[in-house]
Amino acid sequence: MTKGMSWKNFHIGKVLFLGGAYCALSAGSGFGSGQELTQYFVVHGPSSLIGLWITQIITLLFGVMLIMDTRKYGLKSLDDVYQHYCGKVIGKIVWVFNIAYLLGMAAVMIAGAGANFAQYFNMDSTIPGRILMSIVVFITCLLGLKKLLNVNGVLGPIIIAFVLLISVLSLVFPSDGIALGAEFISKAHGLAVSENPFISNLLYTTMCILFQAPYWHGCAANDPNTTEDTVGSCVIGSLVFISVQTVSVLAMIANASTLNGVQVPNLALGQRFSPIIAALFGLILMFAIYTTTIPMVWSFTNAFAEEKTKKYNIIIAGVVVVSFIISGFGAFDALLNIVLGACGYFAVLYVFPFLYTRFIRKSVVPDVVPELVSAKLMKESASK
Repeated sequence: MTKGMSWKNFHIGKVLFLGGAYCALSAGSGFGSGQELTQYFVVHGPSSLIGLWITQIITLLFGVMLIMDTRKYGLKSLDDVYQHYCGKVIGKIVWVFNIAYLLGMAAVMIAGAGANFAQYFNMDSTIPGRILMSIVVFITCLLGLKKLLNVNGVLGPIIIAFVLLISVLSLVFPSDGIALGAEFISKAHGLAVSENPFISNLLYTTMCILFQAPYWHGCAANDPNTTEDTVGSCVIGSLVFISVQTVSVLAMIANASTLNGVQVPNLALGQRFSPIIAALFGLILMFAIYTTTIPMVWSFTNAFAEEKTKKYNIIIAGVVVVSFIISGFGAFDALLNIVLGACGYFAVLYVFPFLYTRFIRKSVVPDVVPELVSAKLMKESASK
C-alpha cells in the first residue's frame, strides 16, 4: 500500500462497489457500444493493445494521485482541483470546458441511445430512440431522482459481464479471425480519432484522465470511506476495465468484416449468436446510457442553479432540448469522434500542469487542511 496507508482500513465490499460504479460510469454509450475502442484502438490493429494498457495504467496512476491529493490538501470541489493543479486562470478555463464537455457528452449519449434503438429494431431513423432517452432523462432530472444512480455500482459489473460474454463468444466463433481481421482493418480505413497510433494513445490518455477526475474526486471528498478503500477501488476497477477492454478489442478485430460501418459493434456481435443475448444487452446498454447521462445533465445544470428551483427546471429543459438537437447533427460515431477528440486535445491543459504541480512545484500542505465531508462523517460515526 502507499506510505501512510494500512491494510486494516481496506474493506473489500466498499472497494468492489466503488470500482463497479466506476466501471458503470466508463461503460456509457462510448465503451458499451464498442465505438470508443473501435476509433481509438481497433482501427490500428492488434498492436494497439500495447498502447491501450500503457494509457490505462497511466490513467489509473493519475486517479490514485488525485485521490491522495484531494485528501491531503482538502480539495472540496472540482473547481478547487483544477485551480490546485493548473492555477486560477487555466484552472477556471478547464472548469468552463468541463462544463461544456458535459453538455457535449450528454448529446453523444442521446445519439448513442438513438443508434442502439435503431440498430436493434432495424429502423432507418434514430429519432425514436433519441426522443425516448431525452424524455426519460428530463423527467428524472426534474424529479431529482438521484437515488436511481445508486444502481451504478451494481450495473457496472453486469455491463462488463455482458460485454465479456459477447466478446469471448466472438473470439471463439469469429467471422474472420485475428489475422484476417487485422488485414481487413488495414485496408478498410475506418473512422479514427487519429490516423497516428501514438496520437490516438495520447488523446485517449488525456481524455480519460480528465473524464475520471470528477468521479475520483467525488469519492475522495464526499464519500465516508477510507483512503485505502478509494485507492483500492481505483486500482481494481481500472484493472478489471482494462482487461475487458482488451478482450473486446480482440473480438472486434476478429470480426472486423462483420462490423464494418456498424454504429453499435457490440450489439452487432450479440446479434450474431442469439436474439435473447442481443435483446438483453441492448436493454442494459440503454440503461447504462441513461445512468451515465443523468449525472452529466445534473452537473451541468447545478453549475448554474440550485435543484428544485424554477431556474433549475428551465435550465434542465434547455439542456435536454439542446442535447437532443445536437445529437441529430450527425451519426453517433461521428459525434463521438468529434467530442472525444476535442476533449483529448483540451485535456492537455489539465494533464501537464497536473504533472508540473505534483512533481516539480510540489504544493505545500496547508497548516490547516480544509475538512472534507468524508472526514466529518467518519468523525461523527466514530463518536456514536
